[in-house]
Amino acid sequence: MTTKSPGTSPQRCLATNNEKRVPLTQKKATVPSCPVPSRVPTKRLTSLLPRSTRHAARPAGCTQNHIEQLPPEILMKILWNLDASSLYCIGYVNKLLYKLAKNNAMWRKIYSAKYGESKKLKAKHMDEVVEKLSVMKVQERPGGYWRRLYFRTVAGYNHTKWLKELRTINRFTGLPSHTERVLRPGWRSLMAQLDIDTISKSSQVIGGDRLVKLVLLSPGIVIGIWRGQSSIAFVMATFHYHRLLERSLLGSSVCPYTIPENRPLFDDVDPNYGLHGYTLHITLHNTVTEIMSGHFPQLFCRKGQINEGFIQLNAIIRSNQSRQTPLSARVSLPWRSDALEGTVKNCCMMSLTLLDESQIPFWCVSTPVSMVLANEEPFSYDYQGQHFLIKYKDAEGKVQMDVVLLEEQRQFFLINLVVYISTVKVNQHFGRAY
Repeated sequence: MTTKSPGTSPQRCLATNNEKRVPLTQKKATVPSCPVPSRVPTKRLTSLLPRSTRHAARPAGCTQNHIEQLPPEILMKILWNLDASSLYCIGYVNKLLYKLAKNNAMWRKIYSAKYGESKKLKAKHMDEVVEKLSVMKVQERPGGYWRRLYFRTVAGYNHTKWLKELRTINRFTGLPSHTERVLRPGWRSLMAQLDIDTISKSSQVIGGDRLVKLVLLSPGIVIGIWRGQSSIAFVMATFHYHRLLERSLLGSSVCPYTIPENRPLFDDVDPNYGLHGYTLHITLHNTVTEIMSGHFPQLFCRKGQINEGFIQLNAIIRSNQSRQTPLSARVSLPWRSDALEGTVKNCCMMSLTLLDESQIPFWCVSTPVSMVLANEEPFSYDYQGQHFLIKYKDAEGKVQMDVVLLEEQRQFFLINLVVYISTVKVNQHFGRAY
């Protein structure tokens, strides 16, 4: 009996547990394959294509990537006509386009077009300028260098632009006057949170006209409700400028930004520490115009004026006409919905900032307020006319303004402005025991 070694067998067989032994040559022949044109060998057909697209070449009948079948020269011609945003996005289609979209020459052109080395550089001459650029200067950079530089410059330019905008300080509020313009692109964060119990307890009607009535929800949210109906006409929200940028950017839609507590150094030398050196910035305005702005430095309170848990800061008093201020417009609050618009009389917005002696914001309020007719008009030789009151109160303080309407001039004058600060807030801030 003779045996043959496996290496000398002309037809070595393959076998599995569930199939018959099939010769290897026959097994290979049964593997399905895509049809190949008989006249042109596959090897020769592939060699005619560009190297970067050879891996995409498949015989007819197989799934093909038509984009990758284009010659790189055509793809580059297409990419050169895209803007920065489109060029960045197309790089995530596949690996080939990602590699081509990082081309330094293309991003060098885009970068130079927007941030040219010379201010006289114009976009219409950019193609000519790019062609004259040293190829070595562009190619000596690693792949994607100019793309990264472009986006870093864009981010730095916006940051610098924001800082420049925020550098302009409003002399009445003492805060950046263009904060709203900086935040206008629209970040979303949790700025205020209300629950049903708070709404039911704190809601109050502050005014209205023949179409709507205004319901104030603390803090600083006004809901316009159609008269005779329970449907909402509009919603207004007012927020104070203090740390508005941080509250908008650092907060999220589920978690608000928490303002860090700022405690001045304890001063045991000054017996009236915490009662003097205050600066008040206050503005009355509406959605259209500014009604009144005032800046009142060096406000103080004597220990004898502390009453019922509040320290009293007099910004405007009746006996001193030099600080009494005319209102530049009528106290009113224009509103607008999708179809209708109107104006609520004797309502406006109040933005108040009280700084301590270190010029650090101590109490910040931005809220709608209403002007009501005074029940008892104070007697005054200087002003003859109707007297109105504007009041506001929360857990940290309260504000009272006396306004008189001069009948002859048909103009309002602010003749009294007093701010009351809770002694609890003062004691916590300054470490005192008033």
